[in-house]
Amino acid sequence: MAARSRSRGFVLWDALIAFAIVAIAVTVIVVTLPQTASRNADRLLRHEATEFAFSKVEEYRVTFPQLQAQGTEPSGWSWTIAERTLPEAGSIAPIEFVEIEVTAWHASRPDLSSTLTAIVARRSQG
Repeated sequence: MAARSRSRGFVLWDALIAFAIVAIAVTVIVVTLPQTASRNADRLLRHEATEFAFSKVEEYRVTFPQLQAQGTEPSGWSWTIAERTLPEAGSIAPIEFVEIEVTAWHASRPDLSSTLTAIVARRSQG
């Protein structure tokens, strides 16, 4: 008479080990997900601050000298502008070059500011 072969299948230990592996993987995902979301939110806010600073540079170009050196928008965005006249670069009499530095931040996270530096050509005031 032929010997009976044992049926192969999962035993309790196999199921417990698989369950432990899945639990560890889920724990790792649950712990890292909020950190990743927070970093992405910070990156987005810093990007928005850079875009806002760029818009202030363009506003400075168009409205000089009417743009204030600092201010706050109703949307919560704030800025400061520092300017420095560069030494004359050639003999372009009615034009001067100014280096401006715009720093922008949002009231919700002032620690995530963005600074943008640009050189602007404008009519000389002298």
